[in-house]
Amino acid sequence: GSVIRPTPRMSVARDVFGADPRRPELSPLFGAFRGFPPALIISGSRDLLMSDAIRLNQALLQAGVPSQLQVFEAMSHLMIWEPIPEQEQAVALLQRFAQSLQV
Repeated sequence: GSVIRPTPRMSVARDVFGADPRRPELSPLFGAFRGFPPALIISGSRDLLMSDAIRLNQALLQAGVPSQLQVFEAMSHLMIWEPIPEQEQAVALLQRFAQSLQV
């Protein structure tokens, strides 16, 4: 079985739109990931979407996709846009990851 379960936030799709929140078009967390390229997921411990980042990483790994999750302590979802040391670290991490994919 899937490790992914609908969250209260996902129930908005059902309540407002009458749609099953597990439809991949509404939440990629419920999509098929087999065959995806390697992934790097960056989040912050204060990111409102951190739980989604964790769940996405789990789904990718479960599908056999190489995936890395990096959570920056006390950072928000917008940390990548802030001129702070953690942003520089995240960008450097992204650069190393992209370089590792080049053949």
